[in-house]
Amino acid sequence: MMQIVFVVMAVALGAIVTLGGMSYLDSGLGIRLVVSRGLQGQMDIMSSALATYRAANGGLFPPSGVNLENRLSGYLPNGVLPPLPPGARGFVWKTVPVSGREALCVERPSGTQIGADVRDGIVIFAKAQAERRPPGGVLLGAACGSGTSDPAAMNAGSIGAGTSAAVTFPQG
Repeated sequence: MMQIVFVVMAVALGAIVTLGGMSYLDSGLGIRLVVSRGLQGQMDIMSSALATYRAANGGLFPPSGVNLENRLSGYLPNGVLPPLPPGARGFVWKTVPVSGREALCVERPSGTQIGADVRDGIVIFAKAQAERRPPGGVLLGAACGSGTSDPAAMNAGSIGAGTSAAVTFPQG
């Protein structure tokens, strides 16, 4: 009799999973984590490369708007940044002027649509950086030098539903 109860329960559980789908698993979580951690890794490498470049060049920043991966290739491991996953590629690191001082910025210029999970990964990265820095130390927006600096206000709406996104780090 107990075996029949177990069989009925197993069939019922199988039917629930089959008919109800597997929506209890968040399929975008992996993408969000890979994007946020990938950007964090690139940020760490780019910050070190920029500090080394500045030390070798009398404290000067590279010219504004220049692709830093190309400009700092001699200071990067194997001359390149580690790649992001396919759906999150197309980011460019550069320096831009913000409020009279240089800022490091990672931007995905307009192009293909940014997926919701990639956008959420960018927000996770920006919030984590903003929580570690003094107020105004991170801007999240659609272009370098623009957007919100308040971690509580950073969300996918800060970027918008378009094709561009940027996280800016004003340098002290």
